[in-house]
Amino acid sequence: KAGIVITHGGTGAIIGAVKKGKKVIAVPRLAKYGEHVDDHQIQLIKQFKDLDLIYACMDGDLQKALEVVKNTTYNEYKSNTNRIIQSLEEFIEG
Repeated sequence: KAGIVITHGGTGAIIGAVKKGKKVIAVPRLAKYGEHVDDHQIQLIKQFKDLDLIYACMDGDLQKALEVVKNTTYNEYKSNTNRIIQSLEEFIEG
């Protein structure tokens, strides 16, 4: 029932929330804190941000993030799964 979801930068967590029309604040888990083996979540969050789907909270300032997100409209998530499947089928069929 939440309107805003604060999550780590995992693909599944982000997509799960935006599919449900939630506003998302994503904070990357970082290697320097022992939270992850590398910093791939930074790139994932940036890609979602570039699509204007989420707020990327790279500095950990959640108060600022909440203020921005409350007053921002983000793009609606549109799955491209069917297009990917079609491309794969076309490739396999030659």
